[in-house]
Amino acid sequence: MLSFLNLLKERKLQSGTLLIILCVSLLTLLQAYTLYEICSNTHKESKKILYNTLLTKTTQLNTTRSQSAFVAVFAYEYNNHSVKIRKEQSIDTTIFLNEKMDIPLLRCKGTYDTRDTNLWNLDTLGGLLKSTFKNQRFTPPFTLHLTDKDETRIATHRYKMLSLPIWTYHFEIPLGFL
Repeated sequence: MLSFLNLLKERKLQSGTLLIILCVSLLTLLQAYTLYEICSNTHKESKKILYNTLLTKTTQLNTTRSQSAFVAVFAYEYNNHSVKIRKEQSIDTTIFLNEKMDIPLLRCKGTYDTRDTNLWNLDTLGGLLKSTFKNQRFTPPFTLHLTDKDETRIATHRYKMLSLPIWTYHFEIPLGFL
């Protein structure tokens, strides 16, 4: 009888150990999944914030004018889905769009055609981005490339060289209708 009770006590001890190992394993899996979700959501949110910042600062630079700049107008007509661009007095262009575009992207793309070429360059845009990120604890490294239709690089601006592969983003913003 005594050996039966010892055997029963030993089985209870083994089943308790297995139950603890199973619970710890499940909790570890739950924590790993939660950590993955937090990182994934943070990654998506920071990507959206960086894209919107880049779009906003590019549009801001596109609309900045110097005293000697010519008068230029960009307008989007909602009713016939067209873009009108007027440069100086002589150049007047209307472009009809096939698809609907995101309004901030449309504004950025259209105002690039009316930009002040004396002020607009990648160094100025990089300075605007750096000043925006200055208020944050971490200023991300970034590289800006200006390319033509054939993907040939016209200009490059680089801020810091080191970047973490997990936080590397690639954004393409089309500039200009003309």
